[in-house]
Amino acid sequence: MSPLPVLLHERLSCLPRPLSCHPAMPDHVGEMRALIAAEVEESLANAPAEVRGMMTGMRLDEWRSGLRRRRPGATPLILLGREGVAGGMVLDWTGSGPILLLDGVIHPALRNGGLGGQVIAGLCALAGQAGRPLRITLLYNNPARRLLARHGFRPVQESGVDVVLERAAG
Repeated sequence: MSPLPVLLHERLSCLPRPLSCHPAMPDHVGEMRALIAAEVEESLANAPAEVRGMMTGMRLDEWRSGLRRRRPGATPLILLGREGVAGGMVLDWTGSGPILLLDGVIHPALRNGGLGGQVIAGLCALAGQAGRPLRITLLYNNPARRLLARHGFRPVQESGVDVVLERAAG
């Protein structure tokens, strides 16, 4: 296991709502599909079932291989809680620049209960420990912006509908 998942696992397993963090392996495909399907169901509730199924497949493929093709150092991670899959993220920890949170999701049934904040706090602590900034790109109207702002993320670039947020090292 690479150092990032080990350190993140150690950090998240001590939380009030303990999570385990693992690199997403082929045997996690079912959990990853369930997580992505739940998010797609929530965001596209009024779309036809075929569209939701297609979007789930596309997003799963993006997590499993698309991001890694564009960023070979990207590591898909799965977050498991007592109830099963709690979330997932894709991080690029390689190089000496910012740590990149390329994608992340908390299971819709577990949102608004502090879990996302705990995960972000864990990532911020690890980035601080490494002396590196943490960066994420979001759609300008993503509700996660408020959460990220509370954790010290500030806009560093905007282009069209995307905004790049960064939390300084330290």
